Amino acid sequence: MFTCAALAFALSSAALDAVPMYALEVERDANEIVGLLQADSIQDAPLSAALVDFSGDALALSHALRETGVTADMPCIFKGIGEDAAARAQTLPAEEGLARRMAIAELNALMRDALLLAPMAHAEAAKAAAR
Repeated sequence: MFTCAALAFALSSAALDAVPMYALEVERDANEIVGLLQADSIQDAPLSAALVDFSGDALALSHALRETGVTADMPCIFKGIGEDAAARAQTLPAEEGLARRMAIAELNALMRDALLLAPMAHAEAAKAAAR
């Protein structure tokens, strides 16, 4: 029994250490993407690469939040944000005209949401660890 408890603590402790790192990566990636979206000419290849990187970090943050015991919506939110970004990395290059402008506006809103939520994710993980 003690071994199981110690292992569970070690896993949640490692995940708790990972949450700030992934939250910071999500913020950095989101800021980079916002910058790419504000460029005069949006280049699909760098944007798609940045979205894939962001997606991986958002999904890793979701996983780390779950591992720390966060049961609120935060892990699901970052899972959804990560999956949405990965899908948009694939579809955005084919978009044209109004559909492209709308997709870019939606991406911009998604990144701004990530920028607001990433610091909150760290706070949720700290609360879960304190329980």
